[in-house]
Amino acid sequence: MKSGGEGLRGIIRQMLSLFLAEKEKGNDLVGERSGVIFKELCLLLDPEVVYLEIGKALEDFEDSEVATLLTERLTMILLTVPEFADLRRKLLPSEQSATNAGALLARANEAPNANGTAAIGGSDAAAAMEDGRQLFLALYQAWRRYPVSALALCLLAGEYEKSSELVNVVAVDMRDKPGEWTL
Repeated sequence: MKSGGEGLRGIIRQMLSLFLAEKEKGNDLVGERSGVIFKELCLLLDPEVVYLEIGKALEDFEDSEVATLLTERLTMILLTVPEFADLRRKLLPSEQSATNAGALLARANEAPNANGTAAIGGSDAAAAMEDGRQLFLALYQAWRRYPVSALALCLLAGEYEKSSELVNVVAVDMRDKPGEWTL
């Protein structure tokens, strides 16, 4: 799995500290600018690496309100921004990935590269599917505390059993809360 290194990790931790400091001052930097900041960072760097590093940082982050808002922003970006289509594809269920990988293999076999060999092999397709699974697991580890974001991630990745479990947990949790909490 990809890693952004200490430089990116440090930048993300500094940004999280900035968001927290601004919140303590009464400013809503998280709500107003975090989505734009992270989107631009992802467009400059590899989105997968940025998401993985943010996920790792959010696992240890103490302010649940800021972490929840950031996770919501990251989910919206992942689900809606056209430039993140490759990242979404990587998270697709393995059957879809296998179909895509099969199409890639067929194309590669039809069009050999300069030295006459196929551009992609079966082991490359299997590795790509495993990378997608590892990406899902890493993001889920960070997002599992935020049910709506975790549910969206599970549905995108075709993790329907996990989706069902999340819905059941939320239902049990909400059952005993006052009406305004259940909306």
